[in-house]
Amino acid sequence: MAASGELKKLVWVDRTGNEEVFIDEPGDYRSLKISPDGEKIAFANYEGGNMDIWVIDIAQKIPRKLTFDEAYDGHPLWSVDSKRIIFGSMRGGTYGLYSKAIDGIDTAELIFSLKDLNLFPASLSAKGDILTLAVAPANNPMGLYISALFMNEGREFKNILQGKPISTHPVISPDGRWLAYALVSENSMEPLLYVSPFPDVKNSGKRLISKNIGEEPLWSPDGLELFYRSGNKVMAVPVESNETFNIGQPVELFKGNYYSSGALFYNRWDIHPDGKRFLMIKRVVHTKSESNVDASIKINVVLNWFEELKKLVPAD
Repeated sequence: MAASGELKKLVWVDRTGNEEVFIDEPGDYRSLKISPDGEKIAFANYEGGNMDIWVIDIAQKIPRKLTFDEAYDGHPLWSVDSKRIIFGSMRGGTYGLYSKAIDGIDTAELIFSLKDLNLFPASLSAKGDILTLAVAPANNPMGLYISALFMNEGREFKNILQGKPISTHPVISPDGRWLAYALVSENSMEPLLYVSPFPDVKNSGKRLISKNIGEEPLWSPDGLELFYRSGNKVMAVPVESNETFNIGQPVELFKGNYYSSGALFYNRWDIHPDGKRFLMIKRVVHTKSESNVDASIKINVVLNWFEELKKLVPAD
């Protein structure tokens, strides 16, 4: 894979911060998602002015390109049986939802789209019946809010949390009863992490999880912990989900030069179904003396995630 932006590689990191390089070949990796069976990884890679979905077998470590459309394809999620990828694509003019088998034989199937709305897939329930989305109006890409698509025959679409502050990164708990998400104040632009009952998020109250910056939440496979990013730190919070939702104190697991979202519609890490290790995107730092660095590679530094969002979902 050729890299067209900032050089990055993929690494495994355990709960104590010990690293193991997974993919050392530089790429401009965006979203990461490990299959429910723990055998494959889907990710979006930006190269040649376009973004596509790739799939890699964890044991073989050989990346394989899955989508080839001229439009942006990104934000991959796995089906419950680990046989298909659900993703977002601009091929319909706005960011709609598509599905494609990982064997690559069939063409991408349109799942759902709405005129003038960009739909970014965020999580799929354990039963595969509900898809959560970060939504941005085409004429207001900074107005992110949370919706859900009920994957029944009628494809029922519901707005879950809309209005100010900006809401994004909606991730359903393994038992389907809770939703972790980030709220972003337009004044501070610092996201804070919350949990609310699902699906009645708006009317059921919310619990603050992060004391400081909190974004890109991940639930542990057993649902007993909630992980999130806070700057260069990875945090963990013990939780109890019975009739009420009880939370413990956030603790730092590890920190490092790992690529965080910078834009609130990407998830740039994931946890393996075994619950023991995280897949992270790590920045590659080269010195001038390294002769294997392609001098033609352009390095882009994003200083404002709103600007990146505008580029990805331009208004008509």
